[in-house]
Amino acid sequence: MTAILVTGAGGFVGRQICKALAAAGHEVIELHRTGAAEAGSALSRTTDDLFSEDEEGLRALLAGVNTVIHAAWYAEPGKYETSLRNLDCLAGTVRLGKAAIEAGVERFVGLGTCAEYDFDRAEREDAFPLEPDARLGPTSVYGAAKAAAFLALNRAMDQAQLPFAWCRLFLLFGEGEDKRRLLPHVMDRIKAGAPVDLTEGKQIRDFLDVSVAGRMIADIATSSVTGPVNVCSGRAVSVRDFIVSRLPRTDELSLLRFGARAMRPGEPFRIVGRPGGLAEHGWEEDAWNT
Repeated sequence: MTAILVTGAGGFVGRQICKALAAAGHEVIELHRTGAAEAGSALSRTTDDLFSEDEEGLRALLAGVNTVIHAAWYAEPGKYETSLRNLDCLAGTVRLGKAAIEAGVERFVGLGTCAEYDFDRAEREDAFPLEPDARLGPTSVYGAAKAAAFLALNRAMDQAQLPFAWCRLFLLFGEGEDKRRLLPHVMDRIKAGAPVDLTEGKQIRDFLDVSVAGRMIADIATSSVTGPVNVCSGRAVSVRDFIVSRLPRTDELSLLRFGARAMRPGEPFRIVGRPGGLAEHGWEEDAWNT
């Protein structure tokens, strides 16, 4: 049986990957921070800080592992895009990849982000939805660190002949979402009967339920797919329509103050991807609805 190690197993995306793998009957080794509530569960391993582990520590974490799904990364809402902690994550991810090669791991799957892409160029060239091989051009520290990790690992693992896939996540929502993110924030304000100041909401985005994303990543990890893959719905929807569609009751619309806030400077107008490399595994155009 294939032993699959999932880093960041207790995170927003990581826990959904673990659920999907377990449901499919795979042996899942969850990697948690020391002291985490899940750290004492069966087949779990722990680390004080994955991104500062030395070679000996990484070898111990990878013992007996066939496949690595690397979901760990710094992702605190409101801070992660500009934080220099992304550089720590980048360095630690490269060390983990190197250790995986040296340990004889048979497959490595990393989690990237749509923020790696050059949105400005795509907008100028009307190149949406974004293909998995679209031009990279990140504008945030977060996007740049993820892109650097992809470029380094992709080349190193190709040289080592270690099958490697890179899952670029688009706009995820759903179970376990941090209260500081858009949808939970809106819902908390509405539940309290308080108005919510929002932009006009005309931005076009590609939203995907995190539980579906978890299943897609699990399928990618247990398939022969290699290279960059967009984990997205492929569906273009405005932020306004997305928020309105999630309201429990239509009479709560009056609490949504669209246009009360300005868009962030430099915020892309359109972020939409095309799922790639998954058709042969049953992920067709309407996969996000399953």
